Amino acid sequence: MKWGDWSRSGWEVIGDLAIPETDPVIPEDFEALTEAVWMAVGPGGYAIDIGWYPESDPSGQWQCRVVAPGGAEQWLHPVEEFKGKSTTAMRAWVDAACARIEATLALN
Repeated sequence: MKWGDWSRSGWEVIGDLAIPETDPVIPEDFEALTEAVWMAVGPGGYAIDIGWYPESDPSGQWQCRVVAPGGAEQWLHPVEEFKGKSTTAMRAWVDAACARIEATLALN
């Protein structure tokens, strides 16, 4: 699955918050960057969560995590995490994380 190919991939995007296309993020985009930018729930109940921390702050960065199914406790202990300023690197990480989840589930 590649970035943006969510509708036919088995992943359900929650919300319709847009990820900026620019890299690095430009000043006009910072106001829209919150701690809850985007989330998708996929095969097996795994979730990928993307946020910008600190919220709307130009000195902030992407913080992303893969959360295993199992309730609120799982959010405290993500399976994987990514932190960085590059939108391109963040999207590549999401693509790779989705592939790892799908491959793991295929083995089971």
